[in-house]
Amino acid sequence: MGCKNDVPIEKSVLDEKIEALSDSRLSIHIDNFRNENSYENDSTHSFHYFKDSITKEQLVKLTYHKYPMVRVYSFLALNEARYEYMQEVIFGHLSDTTEIMLNGGCVIYTRTISDFIMEKAFDYLKGNTKDSLRDLIFYNHPELGAFSNILWDCKGYEPYYQKVLQINQDSATRASLMALASYRKEKDLDFLASEINKLAYDFKKFQIIEEYPHDRFIPFMYDYHKKFQKDNMNDPDDLFYAALASYKNKWANGIFMELINSGPKDYYRNRDRLQAIMKATAKHDTILFEDIRKKAYRNLGKDTFNIRYFDFSKFDSWW
Repeated sequence: MGCKNDVPIEKSVLDEKIEALSDSRLSIHIDNFRNENSYENDSTHSFHYFKDSITKEQLVKLTYHKYPMVRVYSFLALNEARYEYMQEVIFGHLSDTTEIMLNGGCVIYTRTISDFIMEKAFDYLKGNTKDSLRDLIFYNHPELGAFSNILWDCKGYEPYYQKVLQINQDSATRASLMALASYRKEKDLDFLASEINKLAYDFKKFQIIEEYPHDRFIPFMYDYHKKFQKDNMNDPDDLFYAALASYKNKWANGIFMELINSGPKDYYRNRDRLQAIMKATAKHDTILFEDIRKKAYRNLGKDTFNIRYFDFSKFDSWW
């Protein structure tokens, strides 16, 4: 939606308007991003002043205003108006580290303005411009939250390999190890195995193994499975099922069959196990797992599965 009023506002008048809004309805909270409480549905929200009464050129200047929320609302107004030079605005705010508070429904959390803008930017930008922003953040701005998202999502993107390797050699994290594992390079196996052994929590190990399901990690996976075969009170982590399914081989298929046949007697625990198996084998789908999913589904009972957990509708033909 474009600006409805293209008549320039005198700078002094604009400043007075902004000051008035800042004294009243401009809060450090952005409390408008839930659908049921959106600024778009609130005709009195100060955002509408930015959207409807200020020209795009003035909005660009206001993205550098002293008030953080003025910068945010100005950016949002430009974003909604599909400002044609939006990439220049986005690239100009990589270093805006002022923190704002966001209402995520039940949780209020903080985020820097730069991270807030980058999140919107990746939805807005397309093609080479989006790629350029991603590269700029990845190589030059590791302090941004968007950097971690790029690292999580690089998934074997070859141009980033050397940088990912360097990050791990300097200070490995779960996200960086997952990124490195996603390249599935034999030369990294010793390093990955060593770093996996240092991790305190098994679920982190499973996330890395899922990215690189190599035979090197089978002994750890098998020992974990055997531990829970002897434990009648606890169940494997859901991420174990996903890592197991990523192998897509007869060994994994056999473990899944054991897990189904030795399910806990408690109905709810067994239901959760069967649903986790179905979810994992659907994520890493292969014809090899079809019989596993059918058996798990039939053991659940047609009317007893937790539909919120997984969409089983496509399996109705199995009944």
